[in-house]
Amino acid sequence: VLNGIHFRLFEALGAGALPVLEWQDDLAIIFGKNAAIPAAKSYHELNEMARYYINHENSRQDTVDWMKKVVAEKYSVENNAQLIAHALSLD
Repeated sequence: VLNGIHFRLFEALGAGALPVLEWQDDLAIIFGKNAAIPAAKSYHELNEMARYYINHENSRQDTVDWMKKVVAEKYSVENNAQLIAHALSLD
């Protein structure tokens, strides 16, 4: 994926798994610029990030729950319909 968020993010969250991601600027559009999401800006961060969430189940679950809530709100059927209508200049 060259632009946008990989669909695996949504699949992982839907399954209740925590996606450990490579940082993309589009993540800030969805979750906010300073959100504490598991997205590494370098490969050196991945090991530490994965270990943290493996060893902190409550933090992992809280992060999954929060990310799922954000995605469900931003990409609800109503919001998606509005985005499509706007993209097609139907609004």
